[in-house]
Amino acid sequence: MVVFPIYVIRPFRYQGTLEFRLALVVLRWAPWITLACALAAALLFIPMWRRTQQKRFVWLHRAALVVGALLVGFCAVAARINIFEKMFHPISAVNFIPQAQAKIAADDMVMAITLGGESHAYPIREMAYHHVVNDVVGGVPVAATY
Repeated sequence: MVVFPIYVIRPFRYQGTLEFRLALVVLRWAPWITLACALAAALLFIPMWRRTQQKRFVWLHRAALVVGALLVGFCAVAARINIFEKMFHPISAVNFIPQAQAKIAADDMVMAITLGGESHAYPIREMAYHHVVNDVVGGVPVAATY
């Protein structure tokens, strides 16, 4: 529930249509499914803990129960964190320099916009990481995406 969407939607990798759709469905339902799993694990924890008293290696079985419970709890929390917002956070404090001072190779690609006589260019190399830049060009707020 947590790992599959991250694996499929990770950057710089081709996503097939079917696997991408499945990852989005899992992403949508993961918080509810992991919550149900956490509740089920909590209900099963005490009876299973009591049964370990009859086992040969009590400490080993109890350690496994604790690790399992922590893993289920971690997944329930992790399913509620949008890792993609953390990975692809927009650039909101944009700094620009004159074109003559820019250290961009002749074959570097950029996204450019001109509004109200003002032009801004965003290097694809930088946009490939952030995917979004919030900017104001010619007095107009824009969101450039890649």
